[in-house]
Amino acid sequence: MVIGLSFLLLLPFVVYQIAKRVHPSRTWAATGLSFGLIVAPASLGLYTLYFVSYLGFLPGMVGLLSSFVHDVPGFEIATALRLRNVDTIVNDQEGVIIEIINGLFWGVVYGALGYLIDRWRGPRGTGGLSNYQGSP
Repeated sequence: MVIGLSFLLLLPFVVYQIAKRVHPSRTWAATGLSFGLIVAPASLGLYTLYFVSYLGFLPGMVGLLSSFVHDVPGFEIATALRLRNVDTIVNDQEGVIIEIINGLFWGVVYGALGYLIDRWRGPRGTGGLSNYQGSP
């Protein structure tokens, strides 16, 4: 399971390569969306590498810091929507709900960031905003 969660990080690289060939003007939007969908469980996978060996120390600490950021929205949204029991610790079923919410939340955030990058870069061959003819 540890290695499987860490291998989730390969998904955005695969999506980037496919999007670059299929729809180059939306490469970063697709990559951002795929990264957002997997960032929370992949952070947990990186964090568990800390316990595997000495070589896992650095990726484990990166995963821990990333988990601090990427796990909070799903927990808070699930709590606010009463999708989890606030009087108990998170069980397995609630954990799945929280991770689904995290994926949707961060997919939108990173997908929107990627969309903005695509807009800034503009269609291939036009130079993006470099051809802007605004008032002098």
